[in-house]
Amino acid sequence: MTVLATAGHVDHGKSTLVNFLTNQETDRLAEEKNRGLTINLGYTYFEYQRRAISIVDVPGHQDYFKNTIAGFSNVNGVLFCIDSVQGWSRQSEEHFKSIVNLGIRDILVIFTKTDLLEKTLKKDSIIKKFSNIKNLNFQITEFSSKTSNKEDFHKEINDFFKDTGADEEGTIWVDRTFSIDGIGTVVTGTASNNLDLSKLYVSDHKSPLEVKKIQSLGKDIEKIVSTSRIAISLKKNPSQPLQRGDILSNNLLDKAEYLILETENEALSFETKDTTRAYIGTSNQIVKQVKCLYVEGKNYAVVHLGSPISTIEGQNILLHDLSKNDFIGGEIILKTNNNFQIKKLLKNKKKLDQNLLLEILTFTPKKYINKNISYFELEDKFLSSENLNFLINKITDNLQKINNMGVEDYFYKILFIEKFLIEKILDQIDKFDLVKNQIIYKKKTTIDLKIYKTILNELTPELSIKEVDLSKYEKEAVKTLFMNNYLYRINKKLIISDHHKNTLIELLKDLPNIFTVKEFKDKASLSRKYAIPYLEFLDNESLTAKIEDSGKRKKLV
Repeated sequence: MTVLATAGHVDHGKSTLVNFLTNQETDRLAEEKNRGLTINLGYTYFEYQRRAISIVDVPGHQDYFKNTIAGFSNVNGVLFCIDSVQGWSRQSEEHFKSIVNLGIRDILVIFTKTDLLEKTLKKDSIIKKFSNIKNLNFQITEFSSKTSNKEDFHKEINDFFKDTGADEEGTIWVDRTFSIDGIGTVVTGTASNNLDLSKLYVSDHKSPLEVKKIQSLGKDIEKIVSTSRIAISLKKNPSQPLQRGDILSNNLLDKAEYLILETENEALSFETKDTTRAYIGTSNQIVKQVKCLYVEGKNYAVVHLGSPISTIEGQNILLHDLSKNDFIGGEIILKTNNNFQIKKLLKNKKKLDQNLLLEILTFTPKKYINKNISYFELEDKFLSSENLNFLINKITDNLQKINNMGVEDYFYKILFIEKFLIEKILDQIDKFDLVKNQIIYKKKTTIDLKIYKTILNELTPELSIKEVDLSKYEKEAVKTLFMNNYLYRINKKLIISDHHKNTLIELLKDLPNIFTVKEFKDKASLSRKYAIPYLEFLDNESLTAKIEDSGKRKKLV
């Protein structure tokens, strides 16, 4: 199946063309019939030589622009109608800018109502406008509901619109939901051609949809091989009712607050606050802010959404500045909730180059994958060998700071890496291990990390540690931990880990060069039970030296 949308100014003959091609009226609402204009999306199709061509008929009136853009979601191309008498009009321009900015590149331009034309049809301005768009594939034809031949028109459409290849990730953006007596809830949308119908998730819902059956053109289907209009009948409603703007895919999609787009527009003048509407799939919303970047010949837009949304990287979206009636569009290269990452990106906007951009993004967007560079794929994210080396150096140089701050906080706030990816990244680095939100060096392959982690679980992360009975653990394994400085004995009853030693070293930095026992106790918030053994341990480690019988110490670090 090929799925096309109509486009064009109100009353430029879109619905008349669709009715001519399919023998079906898409204006079904009473208000649509009374007013003689399309309000909601209409759906129909025709067949040519066993090929189904589905049509989404969109409104042309500016009052229903949100519905119009929803109709462009996932389509293969557009039937762009221009009244041959009235010519190019306001909605013609808005629809054209929207289509181009959404990345739709196959447009059949149809001059309608040619039987009413009293002079020669002028096409030069249209040819020039369309030719100025990079990689735009277009063709111009003429149509009259009175004189055109239906079979010839079917053939022309069939020949112009070729089947497209597989998408990066299959999706369906919900454009309608309704109930049918005896059947239940049905959702419809245009499914992209790489969507696996056997397991569908809705946005960030944790459980897959319970599907009764899926139909396309009134026939039950189990899979799709091309972009298709489909209807999904549900066994039962999910915990949150489905609505237009929800996205169905084969993976759970967490909601994101920020989107970074790469755009072909010269976007630097398109910086807005609370005046821009974003169209993403069949959803739309007013966004908080749009900031623009220019990096080595490429334009980017950073979008702070009004409400977090589930979407995919690679999705084309449209931004409409309502105050200036201006449009830009682009492809999502990153979606994130990490405001620390966004702040660093914008703070460095004046000195950004491609290397710094990719360093801040941490994971390489799919479209920037370089076949000459090796990558580690982690949860559908790509970490370049260069960025992995950057992380290794960053961890090595800041190990103490990382452990003091906490690995999860440091990775999220400084390296912009989510908690669930930390262990997966460290697995790629033979140098480190992660234990209780701390990074340690791998000292010997004979170290029994399982026992080490168990002992750490018995201790507290604070300096006021619990006593641990080591006799219940395998003797040689415990001995190896002491020999390799994973564990330290304070006295007969107390042992500490290397993490506690690091905490003591950091604590010393905040004390004067000569300090008293009381100053140490107060800074560490410790009782004498712990303070004196710790001070003696620091003396033995040559980190401090006792200088008076009163207990005063001198820092040696």
